[in-house]
This record gives sequence, structure tokens and C-alpha cells, in this order.
Amino acid sequence: MVDLSKKIQETWGILEKNSEPSELRGVINLEFSFLHNLVVSKNINEINKLLKLFHAGSLIIIKNSFNIEDLNFIKKYLIKNYNCKKSEFHKLKENCPNFHRVIGPEESKSYVIPSNRHDYYFFPWNRQKEEFDVFNIFYPKWRVIKLLSGLNPNEFENNTPKDGPIDRILFREYPNGTGYLQAHRDPKTIRLVTGIHLSQKGKDFEEGGLYFYKNNKEIDVESNFEPGDIALFYCSLKHGVKKVVSKKNKTGSRWWMCLTNPISDEVSKRIVQTPV
Repeated sequence: MVDLSKKIQETWGILEKNSEPSELRGVINLEFSFLHNLVVSKNINEINKLLKLFHAGSLIIIKNSFNIEDLNFIKKYLIKNYNCKKSEFHKLKENCPNFHRVIGPEESKSYVIPSNRHDYYFFPWNRQKEEFDVFNIFYPKWRVIKLLSGLNPNEFENNTPKDGPIDRILFREYPNGTGYLQAHRDPKTIRLVTGIHLSQKGKDFEEGGLYFYKNNKEIDVESNFEPGDIALFYCSLKHGVKKVVSKKNKTGSRWWMCLTNPISDEVSKRIVQTPV
């Protein structure tokens, strides 16, 4: 029987002997059902082709991944249950609670990457404390992505900060007229960056959004996405978010979320993002 996780790890080991990509090679659209079928059928030849595309610098957009109604419900849940609470900061230590933080110009000075954003952090050890468990929606597909990233499908799900790497779901709103994120690279602890779009350029906002670099020039890719799509790309690609602007709707903003595996603050000298 094929040990798919081991085979994928072997492929990443070979690919990562070569130089890492920093610029965008191209944009490819795939249906989530295609990824799922590759994993279920253990089609290692086709999976290896996909991994090579990632390591060559491709942005792969996984279409029709999540139900828009579910995502809209989550946005309302966040606003209702967290915006009424004080903005807080908690290090990733044992028993860290779910929390939200408004990160403006002053707060941004404490971070490696300059930005303006409103973040909502969720951790699996707090699942029973929420009225609505967001992990139920995202874990089934996150496990497929973890496998493609060279992890076991259930890896980190039972980890707490004392174990080092953890699962974390991050929801983020980029406010109208101020929201942005400076270009950066993500650490290899993530390998495949997994961003899910909850907003759409042209409807929720008109300017700004996700960009990469090609031939040292910024390439706007935001218009490729619809709500429910997943952006998947290799962690070393330089990317950021241009200032979000909505002129038609003053309350317009860009909502986004990330399925990620940061190293906790229980680990000294942990690897973090690096600015470009």
C-alpha cells in the first residue's frame, strides 16, 4: 500500500534541494474536487506534478472550496461576538484564548511586518468554548492541504503551545482606506500558504488586494478570486496586500482568512515572517 504522506515528503525533499522561488511564475485554477480525487486515488504521479508547480512559483487557486453562506455566517459571528469585546493581544502560550486585535499604526510597530488590519485568532484547544466551532468547517479540507504540504493530515490538531507548532485559524479584515500588509515571505514551517477569500474585488472594494512579484514588478492577482476560493502558494514567494479602498461603499472592506501552523511562543528563537 502506498504511504502517500511519506511519498509526498520524499518529493518535497528532492524539490527543496534546489533554490526556492521568490517570484510568481503563473496562476492556475483547479477545482477542490480535483485535489480531493488525487489524494483519495493516491495518484502520486499527478501529485508530484502539482508539487513541482508550487515549488516553481505557481499560485494555484482552488475554486469552489467553501460555501459562501457559511463564510458570511462566520463574518457575522465574528462581528457579533468579538467586536463588542476589547481588542487584546496574547502570546502563543499554554491556554492562550481565542481573541481579536485591531492593529493600527501604533500596534503595527510591534510586528515584523508593517500592516493595518483587524485580526481574529482561533485555536483548537478552545473549540468547546465557542458557540460556533469554526474548525468543523475547515478541518476536512485543511487535512488535504496539510497532506500536500508534506504533513500528516491530522498533524498538529492535538498540539498545544508547549508542543511548538500549532494549528491556528486566522480571520482578517482589511479596513477601507487603511488596510494593507507589507510584502514579505512566510517561514517554511508553513510550506504551502493557505489563504481563503471571503470578499471579492469589484463588489466589496475596488482597489488593492493580494499581489506578488514578477520580474521585480508588482503583479495584482486579487481579481482572480471569488469568495470561497483558496489561494495556495509556496511560502518563499514574495507577496503582500495593497491598501484596500472602496469608494462605492464606505463600509466596504476586504475579508480574508488563513489556515496556518505557527510556532508558539513557548519556543525560543522561533521562525517568523521576513519582510521584503
